[in-house]
This record gives sequence, structure tokens and C-alpha cells, in this order.
Amino acid sequence: MSEKTQILFKILSLYLVSSVLFLSYFFIHDYQNKKEALILNEVKSLKEIKMGIYMKARMSGLGSVSSLTNEKGVHACIVLENGEKIYKDFECKNINKGKNVNLIDGKVAIFEKIQYMEDNATDELARANIFLVGKNINGEILSLQISTTLKAAFFLFALLFVALYLAKLSLRPLYEKIDTLNRFIKDSTHEINTPLSVISMSIETADLENLNDRNLKRFNNISLAAKNLSGIYDTLVHLCFNLNKPIKKEIIDLKLLVSQKINYFSPFFAKRGLKIDASLKPSFINADLEDMGKILDNLLSNVAKYAEPNTEVGIILEQNFFSITNLGHGISKEQQMQIFDRYTRFNDDQGGFGIGLSLVKSCCIKNGIEVKCQSELGKETTFSLSWKD
Repeated sequence: MSEKTQILFKILSLYLVSSVLFLSYFFIHDYQNKKEALILNEVKSLKEIKMGIYMKARMSGLGSVSSLTNEKGVHACIVLENGEKIYKDFECKNINKGKNVNLIDGKVAIFEKIQYMEDNATDELARANIFLVGKNINGEILSLQISTTLKAAFFLFALLFVALYLAKLSLRPLYEKIDTLNRFIKDSTHEINTPLSVISMSIETADLENLNDRNLKRFNNISLAAKNLSGIYDTLVHLCFNLNKPIKKEIIDLKLLVSQKINYFSPFFAKRGLKIDASLKPSFINADLEDMGKILDNLLSNVAKYAEPNTEVGIILEQNFFSITNLGHGISKEQQMQIFDRYTRFNDDQGGFGIGLSLVKSCCIKNGIEVKCQSELGKETTFSLSWKD
């Protein structure tokens, strides 16, 4: 995933999560309000039917109530104060008397006095309660759910489309800077090649026998700087031109490779007074040789840069495991979350582009290697690699 895609993905993810939370809150409340309005509208109809039942029973007797309930598509149960059911056209059991409005199997039901009259009223029917069950509104509720879901999805996609457009528009200057930086690195890498080749060739062909100790020390410094520059150049070439090349896996003797790399970096370690405590056991891996070289180069180079002078560096190699530990400034938990991101740097004491660990991560992913960082501020830092056969 490119830097552009990563940035856009992070912004859209945050925006999408916040939008989903907001839309969920809004549409859930909207759905609940509409559902409540639907129930209240049904309750209003039941109350009107209840009045009709009371009038029908007063004028024509309880036997005439069934014609009205059939016509309205409801069921009624009239209960006297003493619990006697003087009328029912369905099995009205387990009536919830503590709740005036119920939703039973998708049907709205009310339980209340058939007429709001004084308790001392002589009309027994007027003091009775009625349990009235209306029509099934499951269809209306399902339709409301579908409608609310479709509206929420429409608004979510609309917001996502607008967010994508605005994000690309606002991130365009950042994209241009990233393109400029990548182009600068590629151009610089190309320009470094010629003078670096001249320096390396001059070092290899130099006549050291005619140099005095002072000049020999200067020559060694030049040679060390050229070697360091050569490592940076190789990293930049790999980053700019070789990341997408097909990998060529082979069985690699890591003990031999690690020993060669330690020997290569020994002048850098000696310059800072670092003591190498290496425990190297036979270990093999099926991976790309160039990628493994870059992984070890960058890990060892970081130790040479960031370890406290005159301290010990621990290197462990076992089957399916490699680790390198040094004492330095340390890396906080927050920084460890970003340490493998390209151009990320947390220490300005040494130079660098902030691409070494990003390259390590990408090479590890390509070769099925898991890389971890364990560190605390002011304490030891350990980078470890693990893989399966």
C-alpha cells in the first residue's frame, strides 16, 4: 500500500467510523420515534373503538359488541372490578394490568377503564376495564425498518463520496510533496552513483605503504565514510527501484551471512567503542538473499548509530529466530506504533531519512518474516525476527 493510499485510508476510516456512529444514533432515534408514533396512532384508533363499544353495549347490550369488533378487526375483553369477565371474544389470559399499552405478537393492545367515571358511579359497566387488542402492525414495523436502513445507507454512501472527494482535494498538496520527496530521493540516488564509484575505486587502488600514521588514520576515516555512504546508496537503490521486483528465494546460511555483516560493520562498532556479544547457532531460511542482506544491514547500522558509546550489543541467532539488542535512548510505546512507517524518525542525534526500518518491514513481509520491536525509554531496545520453516 503506497503512502498516498495509507494516508487516505486512515482519514477515511476515521471519518467513516464517526459518520457511522452519528448516523446510527440519528436513525435509531428516528426509527424509535416513528415506531412510537405508529403505536400511538393505533392506540388512538383503539380508544375511539373503545368508546364505540361502550355506547354499543349501553344501547344494545353486550351481545351486540361482537358485530362492532368484527367490523373493526379487533378483539375485546371487558372485566368488572371484581375480575369477572362479562364479555370476551378471545382468550384474554395474563393481562398486564400494570401497563396501559402493550405490544403482543405485533398487535397493539390497551388495558384501561371503558369509561372515565367516578368510582362511586352506579353504572357497573362504566366502572369496568376493557382489554382491547388491535390489528397486527408487524408489516408496518418491518416496512419502517427497511425504509430507515435504506435511508441510512444512502446518507452513508453520500457522506463517503463527499469525504473521498474532499479528502483527495485537501490532500493534493501533501501528495505533491510526497511525489517531490520520492523524486528527489530517486534523482539523488542516481547522482550519487558516479562520485561514489570514483571514491570506492580510489580507495581500493590506493597505495597505503607510503602513508604515515596520521594520513593512514585519515584514509581509514575516508574509507569508513565511503563504506557508510555505500550502505546508504544501496538502501536508496533498493527502496526506489527494487521493492516491486520478484523475489528469488533460496536457502540461506544465516550464520555465515550474519558473521559477514558483523565483520563488515566492525569498524563502525569499534569507532563508538561497542562490544559485540554474538551467540550464533546454525540457522537457515528460505528467503531472498538481497532482502535478507538489507534487513541485517539496516538493523546493524541502526545499532552503530543509536547505541550508547562503550556499551555492549547482544546478537542472538537460533533456528527460526534472530535478535539484536542495544542500550540507548529507547523507544516509547507510542513511537513503536510508528517506528516502521516510512520517513519516521524520533532521534535527531544521527542523520538519516527515516526509511531504514520501513525497508526492513517491507522485506520481512515479502519473505514471510515477523519483525518486532521491544523497548522502553532509557533502557534496552531489541529488534527480533522470527519465521517458519
